Amino acid sequence: AASQVVVTVDVSPSCSLAFARKEVESEDNDDAVDPYLFDDEYTVACSTGFVLWEGAWCLVQAMREARVPPVAGLRVVELGAGAGLAGMYAAARGAHVLLTDVAPVVEGSLEPNVKRNANTSPA
Repeated sequence: AASQVVVTVDVSPSCSLAFARKEVESEDNDDAVDPYLFDDEYTVACSTGFVLWEGAWCLVQAMREARVPPVAGLRVVELGAGAGLAGMYAAARGAHVLLTDVAPVVEGSLEPNVKRNANTSPA
């Protein structure tokens, strides 16, 4: 069965974000069960949207360490946002962000994470 693991990301001492990512478990470690497998719009590309990718973590770290220009006030579009880590981190830093992905990922990952962080004030 698939379960969710919640990961917390600190934006500042007074602001943190929470992201759920899919954790696929298997009783015999051979056959994992993916609850979205039989969704009509689900493709192999969709399966990547439920992961917090290393590239998103690297971008968050670059924003955190000011290795990229400040994003406050900028417009940001994240194509294939998946769980929304990079885009929501940028939003928490004051950017105006549009997050996009395919419908199964939006419904199963992105939208729940946006709702989970809806009351987060920019850092």
